[in-house]
Amino acid sequence: MKTSLRSGSSCLSLTPVTSTRLKLPAAIALGSLLALSLSGCGGGGGESTMLAGGASSSVNAGSTINAVNDAGTGVGAGSAQPASSNASPAAAAQPAAVAPVAAVPATTLAALSVPVNVANDSTVLLECGRGYEGTLNLAGKSNVTVKTNGSCGMATLTAGQNVTGWRQESGNVYSAAVSFAPDQVIVDGSPVSLAHWPNSAAALATPTGTSASTIRANLPNGDLVGANVVYRSTNWSYDSRPITGYASGTMTVGARPSDSFDGYDPSGTGSFYVEGKLWMLDTAGEWAYSNGRLYLWAPDGQSPEGRVYASAAKHAIEASNSSGITIDGVKIYGVATAVNAPGATRLSMLNSQVVNASDNGIANAGGSGLTVNATLFQNIRHDAIGINWGGGGESIQNSRFENIGTVGMPTNSRAAVNITDGVGSKVINNTVVNAGYNALWVFRGATVANNTVDGACRVLSDCGGIYMMGRDQQPLNTVVSNNVVKNVGQGQQWAWAIYLDDSSNSVTVSGNTITDNAAGMQIHNGFNNVISGNTFARNAQNHIFMNENPGYAIRGIQVTGNSFSMATGQAYQLGADGNNPATAFGSYSKNSYVSSVASFADLGWGNSVTWAQWRSQTGQDGDSTFRAQ
Repeated sequence: MKTSLRSGSSCLSLTPVTSTRLKLPAAIALGSLLALSLSGCGGGGGESTMLAGGASSSVNAGSTINAVNDAGTGVGAGSAQPASSNASPAAAAQPAAVAPVAAVPATTLAALSVPVNVANDSTVLLECGRGYEGTLNLAGKSNVTVKTNGSCGMATLTAGQNVTGWRQESGNVYSAAVSFAPDQVIVDGSPVSLAHWPNSAAALATPTGTSASTIRANLPNGDLVGANVVYRSTNWSYDSRPITGYASGTMTVGARPSDSFDGYDPSGTGSFYVEGKLWMLDTAGEWAYSNGRLYLWAPDGQSPEGRVYASAAKHAIEASNSSGITIDGVKIYGVATAVNAPGATRLSMLNSQVVNASDNGIANAGGSGLTVNATLFQNIRHDAIGINWGGGGESIQNSRFENIGTVGMPTNSRAAVNITDGVGSKVINNTVVNAGYNALWVFRGATVANNTVDGACRVLSDCGGIYMMGRDQQPLNTVVSNNVVKNVGQGQQWAWAIYLDDSSNSVTVSGNTITDNAAGMQIHNGFNNVISGNTFARNAQNHIFMNENPGYAIRGIQVTGNSFSMATGQAYQLGADGNNPATAFGSYSKNSYVSSVASFADLGWGNSVTWAQWRSQTGQDGDSTFRAQ
């Protein structure tokens, strides 16, 4: 049983001998920070003890770690951060967006150490408004709650610190001494890019040859060993490899650095960039690390003093193979992955914020039962929620996802919310803004309802705002209803608001508003799906695309009661290369069409037909209406 520890109980308090001095950015600093004092208090009829070893602390089962200062006051008391970044959102409402903060406070604050040796069935109370540096290790633990204590603002977990003492090197480039190799550099609250060549994502380098372990190209500088090469491996993937050698115009590469990449080797890649060397730092908004110094060209070209926060490649919470961990009302800022939890079950993140993660928000591959509610994820390099395999019973609700997979130069991302194989997930009442690849990826038995997707497929293609696939051809029994999906894949050739890929079947798509996307919806080799009561408008290429590959048969698609407004794209593009002709893909009834384009549909590749021809050749839409504009 968990016990709640209250005043009046017996307490054991200690203050660490040493602490790291730290200035937190205004985006995460609130109130005063003093040296850490931990109090373990036994309440009721029970007994609680706290064990200490030097500057560390531990807590026994059934107890609460309460991190408070000695006197309740301190340097900078009374200072505050913006309300939008401070308040814990209500459980039934989405958290507000957090705007980047222009500067860090002048007050020097103490970084508090995270508790160690946390026992099962215990509660870790982090003092409101405090910052804690390090990784909270909950690997293998069960039934532990980590929460903010008090109402003065979220406690913050971080892997970073402010960088001061800058000197001008040359032109707009400044440098400062740092005690660790940075993994992420944040200026005025927003991450900036690791130095790279070429400079533009729109004009990547082209190799002269590739193999499984090499990329041939003539680069402007031969200092490449220790850098990374990032290459476009497929339409839907970027991969990264460390460069282990460079000679005679050939880069030799090592193994993929993490599971955030798909692991395609570089053979056949058509474009790439390299990153991570000082010679590559040649434009605004870039940084590099060399010989104990951080080099930076700030986005505005001005001095970085008082504006820079750098973080190491460390997670905020390590919760692998844990069970029943709850994070409630906590801010995580400037880390690699906020909660690294492969194999974890019944993990919950509630009323919290994850801002500026150089890897992922929550990594829960192989786990199950993840709950996320009323939580903000902002500026995440890869996936905000990553369940690449395993999973089941997830509940992702009332949360907001901003700039997921779109931070810096192009990189790999699977989805803002990625539940590749999880069964029975509920993804409800969330907002996704600006995703690099898919916004929401679900699987079997899922409910995807009342979400807003505003921008996806920003970096990669062959993707969707809402995506699923059914390669085993078993019924998905998934419902996608009452979502708003807009601005997906603008400028992309292969991007859809809703994408039923790879034999997805037994899916109901109803009541959605699908507007201003590159294309509205794709059914790829799917069957027995219901498309009803949706509104399609201003999708550039087409509203519904059905694509049948050789050996497959699209069939049993019911398109009924939908509203279509065509300004540029066709209502349908039906491509048949398989076992069924396009005229046999499904049934169409009770739809309403308003069109200002001459071609109503493509009925087979390149067979453009008018509204009258569509009805005569398919025998469908007899009870539907059509109005030309």
